[in-house]
Amino acid sequence: MNNQAWQNIRPDAELVLRHMEYMRRMVRIDSRSFNVNEYEGDRKTPSDMQEILQLAEEYLKNVGFPCVRINQPPRELNRATPILLAEIAVDKVKPTVLLYAHLDKQPYMDDGKFAKWDGTPPWELRWNADKTRAYGRGAADDLSGVIAIGMAVETFLVSQGVDPRNPAQLNKLPCNIKVIYETEEEAGSFSLIDQIRQNRDFFSSVNCVIITDVVNPAQGIPGLTVSLRGMIQVDATMTAK
Repeated sequence: MNNQAWQNIRPDAELVLRHMEYMRRMVRIDSRSFNVNEYEGDRKTPSDMQEILQLAEEYLKNVGFPCVRINQPPRELNRATPILLAEIAVDKVKPTVLLYAHLDKQPYMDDGKFAKWDGTPPWELRWNADKTRAYGRGAADDLSGVIAIGMAVETFLVSQGVDPRNPAQLNKLPCNIKVIYETEEEAGSFSLIDQIRQNRDFFSSVNCVIITDVVNPAQGIPGLTVSLRGMIQVDATMTAK
């Protein structure tokens, strides 16, 4: 990383503050994917995710992605919500990196007084005294990953002197960049495979996947997870004889 890139990611840098404003706006959006109706006056049905998807689309376009689209899941999947796909296509002969994060959130897990949130509504982003930790539903899981992707890509583009909207400059980049933002992760990703199958051409050229939804060893110490295992669920019925 060159000196310009380091300057761009200082906590008080214009680029960082601009991305943090998007974080604030995303925290304000109710994108809980299950367990709504938590208190008097709360919504009765989960979000359709359109509001946060549209903001994420705006966000990645501002980062510099020339191709951003919201995929509509198969109609037969009644509870499915869309994924967002974005791409900076450089050259078919170069490798392709896919970056993953999710836009949906956990429930607030509190009543309308929000005592667990120190009396502050969980959709209001707030910081601790030294600005090292942000609080708000979804800020860590996984809007920090959403913003990390956008900030990393924009910083990389700036450091390479590349405007992705100018095809003549794209060959400076060592790889193609693709992004997927999911909206069902907290609810089990039940339509993710179907939506990947809808977009085989988008995913077929991917050589490497970076997931920004994993655990760091400690605050201020980044973690690098090099492999992940899948999960399997089995329902078993036992009969005593």
